[in-house]
Amino acid sequence: MAHRSRLIREVLEAEANEAVPADMDLWPAIRAAVASPRLSRRTFVIGPLHVSRPATLRIGAVVVLAAIILVAGLPWLGRDQGAAGAATVLNDLARAAVLQPAPVPATTPGYRYTKTDSMYLSMMGAQGGELIAALVPKMRTMWIAPDGSGRIRETAGEMVFLSERSRAAWLAAGSPPLGRAINQDFGAQGLSFEDLSRLPTDPSALATVIRERAQRADPPLYDEMFVVIGDLLREQTAPPQVRAALYKVAAGIPGVELVGQVHDRAGRQGVAVAKTSTYTGVKRRHVLIFDARTSALLAEEDVILESVSWIDAKPPVVIGYATYLESGIVESLPRD
Repeated sequence: MAHRSRLIREVLEAEANEAVPADMDLWPAIRAAVASPRLSRRTFVIGPLHVSRPATLRIGAVVVLAAIILVAGLPWLGRDQGAAGAATVLNDLARAAVLQPAPVPATTPGYRYTKTDSMYLSMMGAQGGELIAALVPKMRTMWIAPDGSGRIRETAGEMVFLSERSRAAWLAAGSPPLGRAINQDFGAQGLSFEDLSRLPTDPSALATVIRERAQRADPPLYDEMFVVIGDLLREQTAPPQVRAALYKVAAGIPGVELVGQVHDRAGRQGVAVAKTSTYTGVKRRHVLIFDARTSALLAEEDVILESVSWIDAKPPVVIGYATYLESGIVESLPRD
């Protein structure tokens, strides 16, 4: 098994180190390279990093492997084209946003529905000062009414430990759950709902609003402004003029770089921009991926760009992502 694991790693690293054309989708090749029918039980060792799944969940294991190892092979992580290129793309997205049809007003009776595929970093301390660090996949569906009532459903997938020490510490601690399923209803004002049509459409005025929100948080101003803009663009209920202004504000944030043409984890083609920061003590990058035709935010990713003691893999390493799969307005909550 160790020999097979080493071969798998060598194949994947060879793929990752190639110059990959921007229009090439690596996921089919990744699946073909890893999902070998000869392995009835999957136990992958990437360095000392383990991913174990039954053969029936083989594709899921491959996707997680790709998230951890093949980040370096994706063109949008190693070929920044600078702030000027980012500003050009963001202004193009602003023009695309203006041409889109107006969404259903946020105050329309019913529920705003979203479905998101994501993976997040879960960390906790253990005895002896050890750190348990794992990636937890989850699928979230959310319904929010204008009064803030609604429902959240989350299903958690199988954890992926970022180091052998983390896995050992987790076992020694009695295998505590790091992710949990959620199926909860909320009453009025139980969830956060914002009518984005109230935001200014003038880029200068909107930049002031975003700056004020960013100043309430601990991260550096420009890093947090980039995050706030991503949060607002995630909501498809923003009117076209507001979305256009958001892109124009993003174009003026110092340090935003163009990453280029990419495919998100759902296989959709998009264009990505990113902001790199070091305020947490580790160099990391926050990436936003957009549909160049519609301006919709397709996905977000957080990537560590340098080695850290709690990850047994070479950087860059994805430590979280969110892929926005569905959104819309529905009349009522599902019965089941």
